[in-house]
Amino acid sequence: MSQDDLDARLERAEARILQTTQEQSSEQEIAREAAASRRFITRTVLLVWAGSLAVWAASAFVDPGGAFQSTVSDMIKTAVLPLTTLVLGYYLSRSNR
Repeated sequence: MSQDDLDARLERAEARILQTTQEQSSEQEIAREAAASRRFITRTVLLVWAGSLAVWAASAFVDPGGAFQSTVSDMIKTAVLPLTTLVLGYYLSRSNR
């Protein structure tokens, strides 16, 4: 094997190492973005839940057993629960890919 063949093989190996390094860094960036997205979704869902429960609890003190508390309870059942389920379902199905 001549020196030129060895140099060519060495250049190809260096090119492959560089390509692999670039692919790994892009995969790491994708993983960081996915983790940031999961944190955002988790925080948002928890804030919506906590906010809705706080409003419901406040309505219990303002008008215990009254129409306002019933309205807030219905709003939580019809808006917050399905939305939370939808977001969590999307999040879980996306994280399994």
